[in-house]
Amino acid sequence: MGSNFFVRPAAVGDGFGIAEVQVESWRDAYCEILPAHELAQMDLREIAERREAKLALGEIDGFVAVSSDQVIGYAIVGPNKNPPLPGDFELSALYVRPSHQGNGVGRALIRAAIAERTGPMIVWALRDNHPARIFYAALGGQHVGSSTYAIFGVEYPDEAYVYEDLAKLEQRLVPSYVRKLTADDDITELTHLLHRAYAKNLALGLRFTACDQPPSRTAEKLSEGTGLILERDGVIVGTATVICPKHLPYGTYSPAGTIACLTQFAVEPALQSLGLGYQLLRAAERTARQNGAKELTLDTAKPAEHLVAYYQRQGFQIVGDVDYRPHTNYESWVMAKPL
Repeated sequence: MGSNFFVRPAAVGDGFGIAEVQVESWRDAYCEILPAHELAQMDLREIAERREAKLALGEIDGFVAVSSDQVIGYAIVGPNKNPPLPGDFELSALYVRPSHQGNGVGRALIRAAIAERTGPMIVWALRDNHPARIFYAALGGQHVGSSTYAIFGVEYPDEAYVYEDLAKLEQRLVPSYVRKLTADDDITELTHLLHRAYAKNLALGLRFTACDQPPSRTAEKLSEGTGLILERDGVIVGTATVICPKHLPYGTYSPAGTIACLTQFAVEPALQSLGLGYQLLRAAERTARQNGAKELTLDTAKPAEHLVAYYQRQGFQIVGDVDYRPHTNYESWVMAKPL
């Protein structure tokens, strides 16, 4: 995890790198949507030659993210292909290698794509590509329509999102990335961040442990798993802890496979509308997968309907309950998301 990459305009010579990203990201993102045999038969060389030809002819207006001389992501912009819907231009492609997702690469590519543009931007995502739809919604995209998109000769439902205010979108795209906790990180400051992030719940009468826990408790939980730190412009604005594996049963939930648990999840209150929680969650999911977990789980207060709804929008579903009283003053839902 980290931010060791840069974004530049796509140029002749980038065709193969763009094709690699496309094939790798399609096989990851669409494995449950498109036919497995079609994904397996994607011809890297053919795609690369086609991309390179378009670059040579100036038919691609796009950007690439590069790390260690390797293309790790790309974005392509062009005209709005569905004029009845709003949009002066369209973000027609945005893909990042799975190994680099959650580190702000996609955000940086969008930022480059809109840097010299005005007016609304439209983007489409397959209806069943839930991570992409969550990402675009988290950045403030408004759902404006539906259509279909042909892939491998088959039409798939497609959903459109528009960004009317590009200046506001740019604020959501300020460089940010997730890294692992280090010995240099201040546990007391992270504890204060937790207090600020959970203050809203305390005001609602819900006594989450993170509302007032001491630094020793923060350190204890971090020691049980992997601590994640979210930085935005060099400032720590979020944190989470991923415990792998989670000891079972988890309240009334007893899954058969290995699961990971998300805890101490927090984003600076003033920045909670910028989609940073989504970025932190994606890094947590990747951490869980790397540790062999089949699901990412968490618990949250049953009365905290705003939190339950938030996690459901992120793909979590209620799978059980757990009761920590008297350490808290509420019963909790256990929620899980397949990885």
